[in-house]
Amino acid sequence: KALDVDPGLPEAHDILTLIDEHLSQEMVGPAIQPSPPRSAEESQAGERTGADGERGDGLAARAPGPAAGAEAGEMRADSARVFESASEVGRQLQAAWAGWTMRSAGERAIRPSRLIRAARQLRAAGKTDDAIELLQRVYERDPGQEEAWEAAELIYASEDRYDELLDLRRAWVEAAGGDAESVARLEALMAEDGAFGYWVWRLEGLEAREARGERVSPVDLAAAYMGTGAREEAFEMLDEAFRSRDRGLASVREDSLWDPLRDDPRFSSLMNRMRGQSSQSPRRPGS
Repeated sequence: KALDVDPGLPEAHDILTLIDEHLSQEMVGPAIQPSPPRSAEESQAGERTGADGERGDGLAARAPGPAAGAEAGEMRADSARVFESASEVGRQLQAAWAGWTMRSAGERAIRPSRLIRAARQLRAAGKTDDAIELLQRVYERDPGQEEAWEAAELIYASEDRYDELLDLRRAWVEAAGGDAESVARLEALMAEDGAFGYWVWRLEGLEAREARGERVSPVDLAAAYMGTGAREEAFEMLDEAFRSRDRGLASVREDSLWDPLRDDPRFSSLMNRMRGQSSQSPRRPGS
């Protein structure tokens, strides 16, 4: 009804997106698979009753394992999350859902990628310390989760908490291995140029990964270009992120990391395009 009055109402779209996403996750239906071969006696008994007391029909209903269900839900979610949370209502709902999921399912039963996404939702809702704490639990449990380390690093960068960022990088090398010489260079650059030195170091690392043939998010490149003062290149990468529906683009709307670009008309244009995509993404019930 709200959308009938205002088809572009962001709060309504956010709520419908959240409902659609989590109903879809609940509706990963049971897989019907043939039962294993049975003896003649078992087959005769099975015609009368199944193992659960109901009439047997030679088929066994088996629900998919938790990993399969979680992965299916994540695949659906990743395709739509780039343009989610156009409103403060949506961000608070996502943060609330993230907290509820962890409390109800038990943190160790949740895939690390889901926890990292929940941390980003908490961050978008202004719950920065909660986000960092959650990411810390992920990478302490599994030091090989590079995405968790990097997400925490970028939160520290956006908050100008560069001393903690350096401590994090040192801890990363100690816990998971890595390039200690690179961290030593980071320390030297930051001692000389502060925050600018960090972004020079980060841009060097991202470009080196690209040169090795690794995929690098255009959003990450845009942030590094912005940090080094290369605004034109930053906007080129943000446009590329929009065209490719890079999921990192969701952070651009609210993260203080992007404040230096907000007074540029090109940034307003990007936000308008994102809102346009967001208003088209959710399916209204019955449509």
